[in-house]
Amino acid sequence: DKELPEGVTYGDLCATGTDAIEVGGTMGITEENMEAVVDACAEHDVPLYQEPSSPDVVIDNRALEGYLIPTVFNAGSPFWITGAHKEWVMDWDRTWTEAYIVMNPEADVAEYTEADCDLGPDDVAAYAEVAERMFGQEIVYLEYSGTFGDEEIVEAAGEATDETT
Repeated sequence: DKELPEGVTYGDLCATGTDAIEVGGTMGITEENMEAVVDACAEHDVPLYQEPSSPDVVIDNRALEGYLIPTVFNAGSPFWITGAHKEWVMDWDRTWTEAYIVMNPEADVAEYTEADCDLGPDDVAAYAEVAERMFGQEIVYLEYSGTFGDEEIVEAAGEATDETT
């Protein structure tokens, strides 16, 4: 939903040496703008994944390697843990879930999911451990939405997991 900075192209983003590009967003996202970004990035040699925020923006594009579906562990409602997801029809052979821990209270995703962002290192480590051991999550994502993450909290999450990325 946001414009790229002046003078920056999708090609520039794809050429940064990143392992992959994740296309998503919380507010103002449509199938059309998802398709436009995926198509622009598909011209470059970088794996592309869609991270949809609702089932109505999931696109079927051959350029996508797959889908990354957030499950918000610190959401104010269980709807964002499993409720929203039961409505989605996904290509589960190409879908991975991400244990989201939203940390920036100013982010749209924090408001959208009513996330409790008042978490310390012990809280985040506990969520990460539950994500790995109880839910079998392969990915724990500390969602700071454009702000610099607290290094102590990031370290605590990393130390709490054995196999999870």
